[in-house]
Amino acid sequence: MKVQTDVELDHAVRQFMSRAVDPAGNVDLFEATGFDATDIPILSSDFLTEV
Repeated sequence: MKVQTDVELDHAVRQFMSRAVDPAGNVDLFEATGFDATDIPILSSDFLTEV
């Protein structure tokens, strides 16, 4: 296993992120995957009441 320096790791993360971010605009992940954005159980009113 190769140990990377902080500079190498930072460079690798920046390369990854530069390919992951599309400057053309935002993508609604819920819409793209077919999920209903209003169905987020962790943010239910019951959960928020407990918090």
